[in-house]
Amino acid sequence: MTTNPTTSTGVITATIKNTELVILNLNGQETKVWKVQTTDDISKNQTISTYYIDVTNRKILKHDIAFNGRLMTMEIID
Repeated sequence: MTTNPTTSTGVITATIKNTELVILNLNGQETKVWKVQTTDDISKNQTISTYYIDVTNRKILKHDIAFNGRLMTMEIID
């Protein structure tokens, strides 16, 4: 394991910026989810992470990370 000596250690704060109830179309199936947008201290609140959480079982179905005009998307595959 290596460590990065330039990073600070301790508590990292995440901030919830917005939440809303939406319908997510994933794999051809519509699911009611909580869309939760967050930022954190690591990126100096510049990176927006968006989580799509199933309202019935609380599983994260999709996670988007937006940074510097680029978007990375991760989706659950069943």
